Amino acid sequence: MLAALLLFSGSLLTSNPDSIKPIAPQTLAGVTIRPGQEVTVTPFGEKVKPLRTYYLIAGTNIAVQLPASTRGTLRRIQIQLKPTDVRAGRLRVQLLAAPEGIVSTVPEEAQLLPAPIYVTPQQMKEAPKGLLTLDVTEYNIPMPNGGVFVLVEGLGSLTAPNYVAMTMPTKGSGAATVVTGGDNGYETTRLTEWAELELATSNTEPRTWIKGTDGRGWTLRKPREDPKKVINSRVSVVVAKE
Repeated sequence: MLAALLLFSGSLLTSNPDSIKPIAPQTLAGVTIRPGQEVTVTPFGEKVKPLRTYYLIAGTNIAVQLPASTRGTLRRIQIQLKPTDVRAGRLRVQLLAAPEGIVSTVPEEAQLLPAPIYVTPQQMKEAPKGLLTLDVTEYNIPMPNGGVFVLVEGLGSLTAPNYVAMTMPTKGSGAATVVTGGDNGYETTRLTEWAELELATSNTEPRTWIKGTDGRGWTLRKPREDPKKVINSRVSVVVAKE
């Protein structure tokens, strides 16, 4: 059974949604004040119900829009992963300036960092309780008027960075595998060796955009049935308040 959602060819897939084990509920404020006048900006309201995860395999792109709810300088990016023994893949993390007003897509050209941040399997594995924290203090980036997007992209290894295919096992025939490739050939890894990004429901606006490998571009993830059950990815930024 797969315990996470797959962003595969632009679609969300799971072998059996009923087999997903929920994470214990908790409370997370949309803007959390920390000692030293630091504020954590999240895509959630006051109550958050952790739900399930996305597998961050190569070719998976998740972008979370975070509002300019407080003025100040960006200090850290926080990405809540499921605490697992990550052995495969890497992450490429980018910080983008969100436009003011209506957002129609993810502004990939509006880069705020001088270069993307690359995260290794070892860094993901060692993240305390799965909370991956990336320090951006040295860049002295002010919170843009329209807020920011945190873009998290799954990559393969240095020698085989690109998504090629996935094999889904028939019942009782083994584990799902991910095939990646590069100039030097192909690599095959187990799906369960890849990182998983936690999701949660909250009574707030949809702020998670997804992009797969089918060329359809960015799609805002909206609830299909109950509009109150918005699912967003557990990504946040920490701001040093002015």
